[in-house]
Amino acid sequence: MQANIATAYSVSYLFGLVTIVLFCSQIAQLILRVKPRDEAERVWRQLGGDGALAEGQSLAVPVLAGC
Repeated sequence: MQANIATAYSVSYLFGLVTIVLFCSQIAQLILRVKPRDEAERVWRQLGGDGALAEGQSLAVPVLAGC
């Protein structure tokens, strides 16, 4: 019986992880009727982001292929 505890824990952990990922990436957007990309841009503009870099500033993350 105790040998099955580790298996049950790992299976429930995987199901829980998949559920969280699917909920946050797909289902929550449908329920809240929010597009994360649009909301992120709205908040960015609200906080004063304008896309221009001042002299001496550089991007924190390099531009990656396909982004």
